[in-house]
Amino acid sequence: MRSILILYGRTALAACLVLAASTCPGRADDYGIARADFNRLPIDQRHETQALLGVAGYWPAVANDEFNHRLFEAIAHFQADNGFPVSGILTAAQIDRVRQIADPILLYWQLQPVRHPIAGLPLWVPFGVGFNQTRTRSGINFENTNKIAVISFNLIPKGDLRATYSRLLNVAGVQPSYSKIKDNFFAIVTEGGGSNTYSRYQAIPGGIIGFTLSWTQDEAQDAVLHGERLATLMSDLFRANIELGLPRSPPAPRLMAGAVPHVPLPATPPSAPALPEGRKPEDNSSFGTGFFVSSEGHIITNSHVVKGCSSVQVTLGLAPKMVGASWRTIPQTTSRS
Repeated sequence: MRSILILYGRTALAACLVLAASTCPGRADDYGIARADFNRLPIDQRHETQALLGVAGYWPAVANDEFNHRLFEAIAHFQADNGFPVSGILTAAQIDRVRQIADPILLYWQLQPVRHPIAGLPLWVPFGVGFNQTRTRSGINFENTNKIAVISFNLIPKGDLRATYSRLLNVAGVQPSYSKIKDNFFAIVTEGGGSNTYSRYQAIPGGIIGFTLSWTQDEAQDAVLHGERLATLMSDLFRANIELGLPRSPPAPRLMAGAVPHVPLPATPPSAPALPEGRKPEDNSSFGTGFFVSSEGHIITNSHVVKGCSSVQVTLGLAPKMVGASWRTIPQTTSRS
């Protein structure tokens, strides 16, 4: 598997080969012009441009606010591959070409936000892959029938970031190809056992939260899924929403015949159709959020959260402790606010 690090190296090498040896070392003028042009763009457009390049296979990293040499090389690689003059500046026609590559992949992924059932924080999940959701003690698992990809979205209350990093880095039978750890997050890429895996975990108040995406090493299946590109975009959006507190969404693909429209990030967690562990299929469950309205512990939530329930449990903060609750439904009036 080409790791994200290796993919960047090849990107830079390819750009240098195309530009010729005499121009690779000294492109200060070209780089400076490209940097100024990019940094004049609105910040959202800068992020989206990098995301689109990533989906198209040219930018294997999270989005940056400012232009840099890696991004220059990525754009140069794209321009060389697609017969455009190599300048490091994307024209409208070139962005349209990036979209021609990226849009079918985005349409296949059909990324939609899912909030963690305990922490309430979002992860963008590619439901176009055909995932089924399963509620777990630590969050939610997503898996499809043909095993092309699996995602686990986990909260570890009071978890230690470095201990979790060490544990995931030393899983038997897999070989790390990239790893990075900072004070507040880590990312790991591994391969082995017929699959590739990307993990990213973030420190938050009360613990750590993160996801692991595993996808098959079968080349034919990955030519459809594009697992490395998906991992990069999921990581980018996770970082923006969790670490930076920016409610970023994936690029909205231009709609084609039969396409599913882009889904914006909801303001509050929706009820989840997934079943908790140990429940039988007929024991349907839901979860949602609410807020305290009295010192006696009265909570207001949406009626659909408790409708038809035989029991209700309330999770307090990020701790896994749950307390039982009784409830009643207040009929909706004609006045709505």
